[in-house]
Amino acid sequence: MMNHSGNMIVAGDPLWSRIVSMLVLGFAFTVAQSLLVALVIGQVLFGVFGKTQNEPLRRAGRQVADYIYHVLLYLTFNSEYRPFPYQWLSGESNPQVVVLEPKTTQQR
Repeated sequence: MMNHSGNMIVAGDPLWSRIVSMLVLGFAFTVAQSLLVALVIGQVLFGVFGKTQNEPLRRAGRQVADYIYHVLLYLTFNSEYRPFPYQWLSGESNPQVVVLEPKTTQQR
C-alpha cells in the first residue's frame, strides 16, 4: 500500500507505533551521543598522558558510533531496522540492515 507521498506503508507497523519507537530511539540517541563524547575525551586523555591509544575505548567508540548510525537511519525513515532497545546489541559492528531506497519514476 502506498501513502499520498508515494512511500510504502507496512501493514503491520502503523505510523503511531513508529512514532513511539522514534521517541524512544530519540532519547537513546541523546544518551549515546553523550557517551560518545565521553569516549572521545577519554581517548584524547589517553593519547596526551599515556602517549598511546586505548583499544577497549576504541572498540566501544566504534560500537556507539555504529549504534548512532542505525538510530539515525531509522529516525529518518531510511531503514526499518529498529536498534536497541528493540533489538539486542549483537556486538557486531555491522548488522544486516536494509536501507530503503525511494522508487523513482522515469519520465520519457
